[in-house]
Amino acid sequence: PALNTDLSVSFSVDYHPVYVFTYGSQFGLTPNMNWSDGANWNVGSVPTADARVVINNYAPDNTSLGSLQLYRLDLSGGTLTTSGMLITNLYVSGGALSAGVITLPNNGVFNWSGGIIAGAYNVPAGATVNLTGSADKTMSFATLVNNGTVIWNGGNIVASYGSAISNNATFVIQSSGFLYGYNGGSPVFNNNGLLQKTISNGATVISPELGAGTWTFNQNGTIDVENGVLSLQSQFNVNGGAVFAGPGETRVDAGTILINGTNTIQAGATVELAGGTWTGTNVFTGAGTFVWSGGTIQATLNLQSNIALNITGTAGKVLGVSGAPGFLRSAGPGTWTGTGTVSCGSTS
Repeated sequence: PALNTDLSVSFSVDYHPVYVFTYGSQFGLTPNMNWSDGANWNVGSVPTADARVVINNYAPDNTSLGSLQLYRLDLSGGTLTTSGMLITNLYVSGGALSAGVITLPNNGVFNWSGGIIAGAYNVPAGATVNLTGSADKTMSFATLVNNGTVIWNGGNIVASYGSAISNNATFVIQSSGFLYGYNGGSPVFNNNGLLQKTISNGATVISPELGAGTWTFNQNGTIDVENGVLSLQSQFNVNGGAVFAGPGETRVDAGTILINGTNTIQAGATVELAGGTWTGTNVFTGAGTFVWSGGTIQATLNLQSNIALNITGTAGKVLGVSGAPGFLRSAGPGTWTGTGTVSCGSTS
């Protein structure tokens, strides 16, 4: 047509060759599971740094190669043993990843929908971890250090002794799952950043193992419950400077809370003792609400003038016991409803 001009187009193809571990080089009593043997891969050669690797069976081992760089790994079955990886896209839906140190780049993604992880997992600023699907996600002597974003929207997190989650940035809960311990383990959750519960109106439960073991939850940052309840049923440690926010509820249902220093309940937020034992020496400031519906206070608990106190429910409540007095001092508004009694120790 008249006035026609050329159109210049520049583009690139983001191509990543696919390598499937097929265990093809040696069968029998001493199978060859070496990552570095090209005969074990469907294409007859060893994966390159820009490859997409698929493992759905067997037990490949690349520890002799040191830390590897890889574009993508899809693990759905079998066991991969590695001394470490820098990996842009990690997909674990089944099997076991026995790692040394796994590091994502600042644009990396770790999609975890099932299976077992072991080793150390480092999530830098800009990277994302997505916990999806209904299957349990199991941590076996695993640590996850988050400086990016974690989004948990399905299944339970099950962890052994020696496992830990350290949130230094943003950890978003979008489900009503459980954090369980197993094998008598004592896993740890350190919240040094923002732990935010959204979307789900149910309870997300941080609970001990059935029969033995317990999570230890260390609250040093902000807990923002936008929807539903964060239910604490194990060991809950709160250090001075911690913040409780959101229109939902942070609730101690069992176990022990040890809380010290000055901490904040923001306007509209609720912290509740419904069961277990409250210990420590604490001042609550802010403009939120403290609810006492059950459990025992063996602590010195001071509520400043803008904190509302609500004593409620049918359950009995205990203020101090023999040898461990409790002190509840409220300088703000208070209500007492329900039929539950309050029993006091002689020095409370």
